Amino acid sequence: AVPKCNEITLEYPIGSGKVWTFPEIDRAIMMLAEEAKQKLSAKQAPFIDRLIQSLNEKERVTKS
Repeated sequence: AVPKCNEITLEYPIGSGKVWTFPEIDRAIMMLAEEAKQKLSAKQAPFIDRLIQSLNEKERVTKS
């Protein structure tokens, strides 16, 4: 499925008066968490761990 995303509107080039709208994301791909962490900056990688932890906690709650 194609993910839906927000759009941003910017004047480009700055000062030109021309306004362009762009999607905030241009593509989405599925990959293992470890591969995703390698592609992110070191400061972003903990977000993957927190996402996995949150999903695991929600799964435990729904199975109870």
